[in-house]
Amino acid sequence: MTASRNGWFKIRHASDEEQLTEQPARPTYQGEGWVSGRKLIVKPQASAGRLAPYAEAQVVLQLSAEQDFDSKAFQ
Repeated sequence: MTASRNGWFKIRHASDEEQLTEQPARPTYQGEGWVSGRKLIVKPQASAGRLAPYAEAQVVLQLSAEQDFDSKAFQ
């Protein structure tokens, strides 16, 4: 994702991650364009959620090694 506005996200080089979806990767658009946030699944690559987009920002969510954002704890 490179930008967002009013529930829309600008993406570039989209991909399916087989290990996350447990399905074979699907062909995806490799260009750049806008997608409705209702159509996106975003997976974090970090165990901490921060208040702002920089490493020194306050941590507001910390996941343990056993948790992920798909766990029942967040449903």
